[in-house]
Amino acid sequence: MRIIKHILLLFLGLHLWAGVQYRILVVKSDYPDLQAFQTHILQFLDASAFKYDVLEPGEDFSYSTLVSGKNLNYTSVILLRRASELYPQEKSALEKASSKGVSLIGFVDIAGESPFYRELFGIKEIGGWEEAENIRIKSGLGFLTHEIEGEKLRPSLIREIRLEKTCRIIAASGASIPAVSACPYSKGINYLFNLDRNSLSWWYSEWGKSDKDPRLVLLRRAIIENSGLGFVYYDLSHTVILRIDDFLQNRHTWEDPVYPQYPLVTHRMDEEYLKEIGDVFQKHNAHVTFLVVPGFVDPGPEKGVLLVNGHSPSLRQCGTVYDVKDVVFKVTSGWNAGDTYNYPPEYRGIVELLHRGLVDVQEHGFTHINWKKNEWCASPNRATNPFPWEREFVDLVDHDPVPEYVQEDILYQGFTRLKDWFGHEPLALIPPGHAHDETTLEVAHRFGIKLFSVDWLGIWKDWGYDKNQQIKSLFINYMNWAPPPSLLWHIAASPHLVYFHDWDLILGGPDWLDELLTQWEETLKVKHYISLAEFAGYYFSQIEASREGNRFTVTVDISNTGGPHNLPQDRFFSSHSLILKIHLPENLWRSNLYFRGFYQAVSNSPSVKRVYLKDGEMVVEFKPFGKASRKTAEITFTEGRR
Repeated sequence: MRIIKHILLLFLGLHLWAGVQYRILVVKSDYPDLQAFQTHILQFLDASAFKYDVLEPGEDFSYSTLVSGKNLNYTSVILLRRASELYPQEKSALEKASSKGVSLIGFVDIAGESPFYRELFGIKEIGGWEEAENIRIKSGLGFLTHEIEGEKLRPSLIREIRLEKTCRIIAASGASIPAVSACPYSKGINYLFNLDRNSLSWWYSEWGKSDKDPRLVLLRRAIIENSGLGFVYYDLSHTVILRIDDFLQNRHTWEDPVYPQYPLVTHRMDEEYLKEIGDVFQKHNAHVTFLVVPGFVDPGPEKGVLLVNGHSPSLRQCGTVYDVKDVVFKVTSGWNAGDTYNYPPEYRGIVELLHRGLVDVQEHGFTHINWKKNEWCASPNRATNPFPWEREFVDLVDHDPVPEYVQEDILYQGFTRLKDWFGHEPLALIPPGHAHDETTLEVAHRFGIKLFSVDWLGIWKDWGYDKNQQIKSLFINYMNWAPPPSLLWHIAASPHLVYFHDWDLILGGPDWLDELLTQWEETLKVKHYISLAEFAGYYFSQIEASREGNRFTVTVDISNTGGPHNLPQDRFFSSHSLILKIHLPENLWRSNLYFRGFYQAVSNSPSVKRVYLKDGEMVVEFKPFGKASRKTAEITFTEGRR
């Protein structure tokens, strides 16, 4: 009997996989009390780099939207509309699509008392509220939740619901009230989230107070497993975006430090030092973003001796800006008199790391100094704390708005120099000190900057930047202010951005960096260090994937992943491998293991570097794209014998 059951599961899995497009459809609501929650869900999808489409409030859909012939156009539909907002034909479309294998994801607060939703999600009865001391994740949920097994969602009120016997409970309260469930609906499996009396607001506000709350991990799991269809996606779990600020900055040639604990840097890095830093990156398979400040502001002859391309300028004037890559400055007065800041070797070292494919260079303004250079030169106090002079896009001295034309010029001057010096257009802007205003956002967006990285990560959209500051799973943390919080579940949902400064490398050195990255890997389970350019490559690329029988076809388009002009050399995956994961149907995988067989994945496509199977997933590694913008891989998935 058991063998027959597994044979049926194997047949069902094969049948379900015919003609699948791996994409999510979000059906939005027009209800005011759902707006913030909907934004939260979309931000989570953005941060996870999941590919999805959105039906705006009032936008109709039909069965053909979800299913075309024998092909499923979407693997999952996230339902954010109440049943009262759906037309009869839309309800019929959802029922029919789910019966064909499309997975529906819903929330008890939205489903409410609707008989339509209750049938879709296997709800027999909805009662009142119960105080749940904890909600425990069930064990044995597979690879996606192994890092959170045994974790408890924090105490809350939970809606009493009873489900059909065919439903599987993924998470439950101590009183066995379902919190997350998966219920079959013919060939589909529909997921229901029941996590709090006011779960819609609680999801995007209260959960962030716990760094081990795994509810978005469970949402991610529902998306990837969807009806046992699997998913094609970029794996950004256990990932840190690593950003290092202020390379080539000339702060220490003019500053007046006021706090003893402030890092005092008496020299710059050279090629050999940066080569050792690069060796550490290479050891940890890390791609890192460097922020470079290209403009050197002359602090005046009374401060020191200035050499530009080996020569002293014929006329020294405080406030004159030079290309820092050409500058050597010898300090003659102040706390660091006698020190020499030699920038050309640091510049050459960065170029070498760029050629090694270990770093990308992004924009950090032009000079990192207030645009009113006359006032800066005349100031009797250029103290660095609380950094009044070290902001370009915001005036912390006179508190006047920085004019739009000035902000445009700062962006342009920095951008053009980085493009000329390093051969790549920056795609991200990180304003000095993260200080900016709405004008900065408008200027950067108009310029075509894809990522705006401050205390939140803004992602370019047609209408502006999508501000992910509400998403703690895309958390931004400064390494030196506090150790990163537990990444136990943050990294399971989406990347965690960590940044520090040039002085950390200068004062700490390669051994310190190696120990830091090793510690994160051992204690926080970090597996990947990526740059902002790599994240942009994942996020802005387009995936088209389908399966017919035992053959996968996956096409990746990276034409919109570079700088403002999307030139091939500016796209991360033009010179790096691109890795996709295909989560395999769990019932198919387990049935095969029962017969002690194994799977093989073979691709003869010239685009594919290698393809292999691991832990229930097929990993497809594309060769670097070069000047191409699209690559297609065809993979044959077969069953073999040990």
